[in-house]
Amino acid sequence: MMIKTLFLLLVTLLIFTSCGSRGAMDYFDKNEHYERAMTSLQIGTLVENLNTKVIFKAIYLNHVFKTEYQDGEHFYISTHIDEDSYIKTQRGLFNKLYALKLNDTNATKVVELDSNETLRLEMPLTERWSRYYHVRFDEVEGNDLNLTFSHKDQGTILLKYAKDELEK
Repeated sequence: MMIKTLFLLLVTLLIFTSCGSRGAMDYFDKNEHYERAMTSLQIGTLVENLNTKVIFKAIYLNHVFKTEYQDGEHFYISTHIDEDSYIKTQRGLFNKLYALKLNDTNATKVVELDSNETLRLEMPLTERWSRYYHVRFDEVEGNDLNLTFSHKDQGTILLKYAKDELEK
């Protein structure tokens, strides 16, 4: 009798707790920009012989800040490149062995962000070992955005965004 009562109580609790209307983002104490950044975040890696050589993360800022970025396609990018240069002008997105493109076009502006930059503080990416950038490309006609980060020998990371899908 006791086991039946406990089982019935457990089933009742499961039914009522799983029928809530709360989403995963309801449990975070962050602002709307943070939530939009999380929905736009995409991650890619380059792996060689079971060793991760590159971790590349991107957030489409036009989706996150709808009114601030109207002059092109803007991305917040995080990179970690194994055995990267320590020289600021030759590391991360400035590393000559790698190419960053949006729909086969180069960026018009790449700015490495310091740890106290406002944009960096509002984004969900916070790893100490990564480098962070605000990247601007010319405006792309159409809906599809193909962001690539490639190395001539190790391969290419492709992150696909669809402007209309992010607006939902």
